[in-house]
Amino acid sequence: MTYIVLDTTVIFGDPKLLALRLPDTTFIIPVEVFVELDEWHRRLPETIMYLIHKAKVDGVLLIIDTDLPPFTKYKGSMTSSSRSNIAIVSAALSYLENGQTVKIATNEGYLTSIALNKKIDILTYEERKELLSQVKTSAGQKTSAQSKIRSFEKGVVSKVLIDITIGVATTIAAKVTYQFADRIFSTLYVWGTIVLILFIGIGLFILREKLRLSYGIFEFLVGVFAIILLFQPNKFNYSTIDFNLDFSIKLLGGLYIMVRGQDNIVKAIQDTRAGMYLRNKFGIGE
Repeated sequence: MTYIVLDTTVIFGDPKLLALRLPDTTFIIPVEVFVELDEWHRRLPETIMYLIHKAKVDGVLLIIDTDLPPFTKYKGSMTSSSRSNIAIVSAALSYLENGQTVKIATNEGYLTSIALNKKIDILTYEERKELLSQVKTSAGQKTSAQSKIRSFEKGVVSKVLIDITIGVATTIAAKVTYQFADRIFSTLYVWGTIVLILFIGIGLFILREKLRLSYGIFEFLVGVFAIILLFQPNKFNYSTIDFNLDFSIKLLGGLYIMVRGQDNIVKAIQDTRAGMYLRNKFGIGE
């Protein structure tokens, strides 16, 4: 029997794994991971809940409590990690001690390093792709699980497109505000301007917390526009540009904003298939 211990990033990034029905293979989700799933997304998506429930009913998934004696003896040496990571490694070590074949499925670099240090195998990205290729329909027929997975994946794509649209729209709104800044501020006077700036700052913070991808796109585009505006007065005629300290600092500032935007974009998509591809193919987002 092979046991595959799943972490949060894999469950959301590759929900199709839960639809696999492989001979002599059982998936493991520690209770701590289940709690983390719920905390991350406030309320677990119906598709994820359905796949977990169906896998349990079909006998290919176990949800285990790592506070029970078979697992607790492994927890003392991993106090520096998160509760879910400790639970995942403890579960894997317990099954290994009983002579079982165990792998951990994760997209998290830190958890991967802990597992490898303790000589626990990792289900690699390539191995997961190979397993997922087995989630197919016969004669073009779709199972209820596959239908829900497709709906879930379409929902993820739709959300990404909406977030991109919001990010672009926010950037356009900021550009228009910048163009008419003199007129706006002269109308509002001092205190009105201060209140407006406060509201903008709070609004951008909320945008980052609620829609990180939108904020990352906005931040990246702001950096791009900042650099364009830097060169625009000279109509991109480099012979007329004075590359002095002031110009260089502004240029670096624009580049820094772009880098921060890309950082937020990568963090926003880290649990999606695109995020996993970037992490596993190029080491971005580890």
